[in-house]
Amino acid sequence: MCVIREKYSQSVSRKKRKEVREFMKEEQIGKITHFFPHIPAGVIELEKELKISDKIHIKGHTTDLTQIIDSMQIDNVSVQEGKKGDDVAIKLKDRVRIHDLVYKVIEE
Repeated sequence: MCVIREKYSQSVSRKKRKEVREFMKEEQIGKITHFFPHIPAGVIELEKELKISDKIHIKGHTTDLTQIIDSMQIDNVSVQEGKKGDDVAIKLKDRVRIHDLVYKVIEE
């Protein structure tokens, strides 16, 4: 079902995307603590582990974004993974807001 969501997410109405999203398994891994619009990048306070190439879903009041992690930094140093308690910065393809929840998409 994850492939269907990616395939139709740009061309299908918001209501239909919501229906497709219900079939995805997700696990909350953190929340957004900062957003830098000029880069665009955001900082995630991790509650669980996150690695490069993981697929994440960021959900908030006005935010609904799914993407694959391709760049991650801790204190301006590139890393391959972040652990619980780390504040990691990631490049984003769209705007997010502080306190948006971050979910890791679990592929079956």
